[in-house]
Amino acid sequence: STIGYGDMYPATRAGRVLVMVILLFVLMIFPSLISHIEELSDGDDCSDEDYIISCIVSLWEETRYVNFELRKLDRQLEKQQQRLLRTTEARTTTTTTTEARTTTTTTT
Repeated sequence: STIGYGDMYPATRAGRVLVMVILLFVLMIFPSLISHIEELSDGDDCSDEDYIISCIVSLWEETRYVNFELRKLDRQLEKQQQRLLRTTEARTTTTTTTEARTTTTTTT
């Protein structure tokens, strides 16, 4: 996804994941939240305190669920970043060792 005219876009994997999560929230969860708010704004429904409280509780639960899912995605992203870092370090170490062997073989 791009922002604006496409001149700005997420360049890193973490940025892309964050944009995907935000888009999913905006496209799936946010309309549900808006519908609850709209139900609160109906004239007759506003006088029913129990209904308003149940809507607020429902919104609170949905917000907690989204927060939980975001934390879970954040942990998964951290694990992937750590794996990528270890893989990159292992490749760098292998490349350095190979270059050192090549240099040693060439000098003898």
